[in-house]
Amino acid sequence: MWVFLQSAIWTALAWMFREVVIKFVIVFAMFWLVRALTEVIVYALPDVKNINSLLAALPAGVWYYASLFQLQWGVPLIMSAWMSRFLIRRLPFIG
Repeated sequence: MWVFLQSAIWTALAWMFREVVIKFVIVFAMFWLVRALTEVIVYALPDVKNINSLLAALPAGVWYYASLFQLQWGVPLIMSAWMSRFLIRRLPFIG
């Protein structure tokens, strides 16, 4: 009985270290890489100095719907998701 229990424990530990820990390390490395590359790309982008005049030209109706749909949160979220998707697809072992 003890042999079967010990075998089950060793099998579970082997699976955990072979599958779970390795995948965690790979995903954490990809997260760190995407985060670092995003900071480099944002630093390389040009400064936007005329954004206030561009936003001031928007009519009140546009501001109402932008506020209603929470675009101040949604647009940066979508842009970062697109950038992450673009960078992850460039990794050869992910596909």
